[in-house]
Amino acid sequence: MSTNTWIDKAKEVLSKNNEGNVPIMDKTKDENSKEKKIEKVNNIVHFSPNTDICTCNDELLMNIDMPGIDKNNLSLNYENEILSIEASIILDEYEGLSPIYTEYKVGNYERKFHIGEGYDLDRISASLDNGVLSIKLPKRETYKPRKIEIK
Repeated sequence: MSTNTWIDKAKEVLSKNNEGNVPIMDKTKDENSKEKKIEKVNNIVHFSPNTDICTCNDELLMNIDMPGIDKNNLSLNYENEILSIEASIILDEYEGLSPIYTEYKVGNYERKFHIGEGYDLDRISASLDNGVLSIKLPKRETYKPRKIEIK
């Protein structure tokens, strides 16, 4: 039986080589046989975080699971209709831990979403609470549902 700690496994995953630094998309299965999306860019593994997206009359709401992330290590950017989310984990915080059961892997996160023109980009807001990034994208007035009077 291996005596690797959780941090050893995370360092191993983050340091695996990708010959030629070619971005790849791969699927792997964790111990619970759940598929996880993993993207490897420039020899660093980035997990694609699970995301819930819903809409209501006035806004689009996104909840993104990123356990272990601190807001100081989180970047949220919008450019050319692409909302980019990147986060890095501080591996030192996991030093010496040997959990007996885990449901997520330790690593960096990256996810990109195409956001159409129907949202008010000046009013996008985001908060991070207990490893869940919540993003609110308010709809522009002209894109909000409205009742049309029939004459």
